[in-house]
Amino acid sequence: KASNPYAVLGLEFGATADDIKKAHKKLALKHHPDKAKGNAESAVKFIEIQEAYQILTDEKAKEACDALFRAKKHQEMRINEMDKKRKAEIDKLHEREKTAKQKYDDIASAERRFESEVARMRAESKRMMQEAEAKRKAERERHQQAVSEKISETQASMTQAAELSRTIRVKWTAKGLIDSSALESMFLFAGPIDRAAAGKKSWLVVS
Repeated sequence: KASNPYAVLGLEFGATADDIKKAHKKLALKHHPDKAKGNAESAVKFIEIQEAYQILTDEKAKEACDALFRAKKHQEMRINEMDKKRKAEIDKLHEREKTAKQKYDDIASAERRFESEVARMRAESKRMMQEAEAKRKAERERHQQAVSEKISETQASMTQAAELSRTIRVKWTAKGLIDSSALESMFLFAGPIDRAAAGKKSWLVVS
C-alpha cells in the first residue's frame, strides 16, 4: 500500500512543485546511502522519499494521488458533518430526556405536595372531630352532673316537703299539762304518731 507522498516529504496536501523539489532535495541528502552508510532505517526512508518524489513529479500519478486525497478529504468532511449532526441529535435527545425528567420530577413533586396536603387535611379533620367529641363528652358530663344535682335537690326538697307535710305544730293557751299520750289521742284520726316533742307552750307531732 502506497504511503502518503506529501506526508513522506513533510508537506501539506496541495504543495507547489517548488515546495516538492526543495523538500525532496533536503531529505534525499539527509538519508542518502552514501551519507548514512550502515543505517538500514535511513536506507528504507530514502527509498520512500524517492518514490514520493516520483509520484508528485509524474503528472498522471500526482493527479491520481490528488484525486485520492480530495476524495478522502471529502469523506472526512462528510464524516465530520455527520458527526456534527449525530452530536446535535444526541444533544437534542439528551435535552428531551432532561425535559422529560424535569416534567416527571415536577409531576412527582406535585403528587408529593398533593398527598401532603391531603394528609394535612385528614389530620386536621381528625383533630377537629376529636375536639368536637371531647367537647360533646364534656357537655354530656356537665349535663349529667347538673341533672344529678337537680335530681338530688329535687329529692331533698321532696323529702323535706314530705317531712313537713306530715308534721303538725300545736300551740295552746289553756292552762294545764298536755303530754304525748294526750296528743296522740287527739290526733289519732290522722293515723299512727311517729313521735311527739313537747315544748313549753307547743308540741310537735309527726305522723
